[in-house]
Amino acid sequence: MKHPCLALPLALALALLLLLHQPVCAQTLDAGYFTLDLPKGWDVITPPTREGETVSLVVARTDRRASVSIVSGPTRGTRMDMIAAMFAQLFQAQEPPAQQGNLHTVPFARDGVSGRLWMTESQGIFIVYSLSGDDRDALNMVRSAVKSERYPGLVLP
Repeated sequence: MKHPCLALPLALALALLLLLHQPVCAQTLDAGYFTLDLPKGWDVITPPTREGETVSLVVARTDRRASVSIVSGPTRGTRMDMIAAMFAQLFQAQEPPAQQGNLHTVPFARDGVSGRLWMTESQGIFIVYSLSGDDRDALNMVRSAVKSERYPGLVLP
């Protein structure tokens, strides 16, 4: 014997469960050298944009408390410490980049907002992450959202 009085509550419970089950990743951005699984609460400011072999993108938290700019492309034989120094100068950093293994970092400030550059390379491809604002939140997002099967060294540890 079927119980019609149970059908409606079960259907409503199933519908509620489906509504509450939303994907953690709002969208995936494919930048060629890497992908970024943009989480909820983050917006695309500039989608992956290619200029020659270099690609860049910008994302920010919806509340704009943090932003991440990423630039990636071939090193063309240039040492990573030279690339790091060039970006540190471009961002008007007040000190030279610190190096730990293949990872280079340097703090900077622009328009009263502090940030940090994280720079590395993998198999002849460099990547520069510019984290501004709440850089801890931005760094956590980058560490969990950036993926690269072909160039795993581009992913921050």
